[in-house]
Amino acid sequence: MRLAPCLFSLVAAFCVGGFPASVDGGHEQFFRSHCVKCHGADKQKGELRLDTLVWNPSDSHNVETWQAIVDRLQAGEMPPEDEPRPADDDLNNVLKALGDRLAAASKSNGSKQVVLRRLNRAQYRNTIRDLLYIDVVIEDPTEAFPADDQVEGFDNLGEALQMSDFLLRQYLKVARTVVDRSTFAGERPAVATYTLNDKKSRPLNFKSQGNDVERDYVVLYQNDERAPGDPRGQQFINSRGGATHDGWYEFTFDVESKGRGNFAEELRKQKRFDYQVYHGEDLHRFEIYVTAPKDSTPVQTRPRHMAAAFDLPDNKRLSIQRRIWLPKGWRVEVGFGNGYASPGTDLLQIIEPDFDFESFEQLDKREQRSRLGKMIVDALEQHDAPRIVVYDVVETGPHYDVWPPRSHQTVYGAAGQTDEEVIRQFATRAFRRPVTDEQLAPYLRLAKQSPEGVRTAIEAILCSPRCIYLYEEPGELDAYAVASRLSYFLWNTIPDDELLQDAEEQRLLDPNVVKSHVDRMLSDPRSDEFVASFVWAWLKLQNTVEMAPDPMKFSEFHRNRIAEAMVKEANLFFGHLLTENLPVTNFVHSEFSIINADLGRHYGIPDMVDTTAELQKVALNNSSHRGGLLGQAAVLTASANGVDT
Repeated sequence: MRLAPCLFSLVAAFCVGGFPASVDGGHEQFFRSHCVKCHGADKQKGELRLDTLVWNPSDSHNVETWQAIVDRLQAGEMPPEDEPRPADDDLNNVLKALGDRLAAASKSNGSKQVVLRRLNRAQYRNTIRDLLYIDVVIEDPTEAFPADDQVEGFDNLGEALQMSDFLLRQYLKVARTVVDRSTFAGERPAVATYTLNDKKSRPLNFKSQGNDVERDYVVLYQNDERAPGDPRGQQFINSRGGATHDGWYEFTFDVESKGRGNFAEELRKQKRFDYQVYHGEDLHRFEIYVTAPKDSTPVQTRPRHMAAAFDLPDNKRLSIQRRIWLPKGWRVEVGFGNGYASPGTDLLQIIEPDFDFESFEQLDKREQRSRLGKMIVDALEQHDAPRIVVYDVVETGPHYDVWPPRSHQTVYGAAGQTDEEVIRQFATRAFRRPVTDEQLAPYLRLAKQSPEGVRTAIEAILCSPRCIYLYEEPGELDAYAVASRLSYFLWNTIPDDELLQDAEEQRLLDPNVVKSHVDRMLSDPRSDEFVASFVWAWLKLQNTVEMAPDPMKFSEFHRNRIAEAMVKEANLFFGHLLTENLPVTNFVHSEFSIINADLGRHYGIPDMVDTTAELQKVALNNSSHRGGLLGQAAVLTASANGVDT
């Protein structure tokens, strides 16, 4: 049934003989005069007969029907425009009588029963992160979880978050995995230092193909991807073996951008649609990635995560420092993010027009490989072609703030803590409220009976319904339930100490205190996840992935990570309206946008944007149609079908 007829039918429910007692007698004529004609025994518009409708305050659906009637009468939507309108006094009297009845029914029925809501995948992943103090981005422990069902694009609605035997088995596996990842056996690993030119460093330390091995620096000139997921390009990786231990590693890169904009027209011409396009007007971009172990997956689909990206000024030597968490075996690689992508021989022919390619082809493959790197770097420097020079790299690690790390102490406790203290402390944080002795007893028995001791109890707590569900007692929400609802709505994770402190003192039952927490939480960077998840669901941005434009027809979408910039534009735009409390009319038309150089070029307004990859607020002129959501590339892509845009 269409929405409008359905609502009209509910509104017409005022017309029958089985009226609520409080509107009988003097008000009965109102209903018979305005409703029975269309919804009586002879005619039932909207397939609804109303002369059998009675007032039943114990039936929630019945009460909702009468509430809908009141809403539509108050809005003036019923009776229909082509029927006689009731006098204002008569209408107000009926609304007052029914309103009193509805209020009494609501009070007598207490709070509406709600679905026991399971944490969705993102919320559970963040909960693990904050309970155990471990990284969950590089290696997502919930990766094997089935996708959460959605309602209108949202995956945090209780009625859609079902439990299955498969998902329960995944909870058990994840609990063991994350506790393993949290614990560190043995002595504290010694800190090692590796540099670019240390000949005694581990094999292939900070080496890059396509370079001159005799030079004491590395030259980056190619983008490291031909197309998304295709890593055939110039890679500059810190080592063959990867990190020796889980831990923090500190990197210092001594770099300089040179030759920007030279050969721009020649490098802009591409032989294949999936090759990177070089834009000489953009600052050179130095990108740092964390990459999966070499043999973990096929090279064409290597998992990797961007750790940082830097726009480099021209001809200015910089020292870039970054502290990165690396699981054992994972590597760090860097690249020329917006560089040219093409085989080295093609590049050599562009910057050396007289290059004798035919003679070079006569050499055997081994000889070609040994000569090509030096020939390319010589040509790049002789003609000042676009490049990034890496003069030195220093890597130190693994580092730990304390030993054993905080994650280990969370599982096994700090010095002097008993098993009961450790388990009670962890359960209190996992359940988001104080735990009783009765609730704690099963976990204490597990720790005592299991050969693995306290870690078994920690694993069980992570699988407990009180952890994986927003567990709420019947009736009015207590202060701890309010704290959890606030935290999981705005931060997608467990409440912080300030929320729990006010919950303990019952201050969260005060609406003014709740409002102050909302303001505080929205100003916290953790609210970025709320913005991203809400915008992703609201605008159905999943379609930008599932129905991405045809790469043969719209290759620009698949280069320069412009698809990521499109989504960031929508997120930052929404977040700016939220934090600045701007009018919602900006969703339809705004005088500004938040874009970077790639998006500015795509939108045809490159002169209004700096040359940086960083997204920035830009004032739009009157001729631009990009103001508001409907002009944003992410929304246009998500609402297309993947064939046309």
